[in-house]
Amino acid sequence: EGRALSLEQESRAAWQAHNRAFISRVYPSGRRVDSSNPSDTAVCRLWGAGVQMVALNIQTWDQTTMLNQAMFQQNGNCGYVLRPPL
Repeated sequence: EGRALSLEQESRAAWQAHNRAFISRVYPSGRRVDSSNPSDTAVCRLWGAGVQMVALNIQTWDQTTMLNQAMFQQNGNCGYVLRPPL
């Protein structure tokens, strides 16, 4: 999670190019022993950079999981949303 957010901030264009060619998935930091999630803003930044899979701690119902649920309701809850062109 930390490295992914650093890439998004420091070299966004290069990371977007990488994400066009490869699948990227980001996990919550291993330091999140309380099953918390990254902030909803951080998840939106990762999605905006082209990250295809952002893993969340679903057992924690917070703003981030609500945002995730709303994001996937766009496509009838089928499990994916087509990525807009980067």
